Amino acid sequence: MKRGIIFSFCSILVLSLVFTVGVAWAQRTLIPIEGTQTGEPVYPGERWMDDDGVLHIRGKIHTSFAEGHDINGVPWSAVGTVVTNVNMNPATGVGDMCGSTQRDYTYGDLQGSLSGKIRATSTAFRWIGEANFPHGTGDFAGWKLVRVNFSRGWKEQVTVMEGFFHIPPGGGGEKSAPLDESSSWGSVKALYR
Repeated sequence: MKRGIIFSFCSILVLSLVFTVGVAWAQRTLIPIEGTQTGEPVYPGERWMDDDGVLHIRGKIHTSFAEGHDINGVPWSAVGTVVTNVNMNPATGVGDMCGSTQRDYTYGDLQGSLSGKIRATSTAFRWIGEANFPHGTGDFAGWKLVRVNFSRGWKEQVTVMEGFFHIPPGGGGEKSAPLDESSSWGSVKALYR
């Protein structure tokens, strides 16, 4: 009886380890992308200046129009909104920013949305930051847009960015199977097998 319990316990433990290692080692794909973003203010947010000369902005909303390509030239584009909270010293160019964004994306013949968070700091009147979009819908279900590094001067209208589409094992989204090499999605998948 005791041997049976120990054998059962060891069997379950071994199967659990095999499953965990298999999931951890499952293939994922990172597709490098780059592009630019522009936008227009929609709402200036609540603004106030504190006694130290720091301007605080809460709930600033602007549109986001982004476009670019992946490492193999496959184009992508996105339209959406960005909501930010900003603390900045207009005299020194030092500040920080955080916020959220939701965008509708097109990549090859894929369509869907990605949403996430942004964070940036400013020195010498230049924002340097990172965005991560961990929530995808439509053809981007299961996808992430990660480590999107961006840079923009305070008075500049164009943000330069680069990052990675993260595709989960199996592809995720509605067009993950079957692989049709004749479609642009099939071509994208074939590049990153």
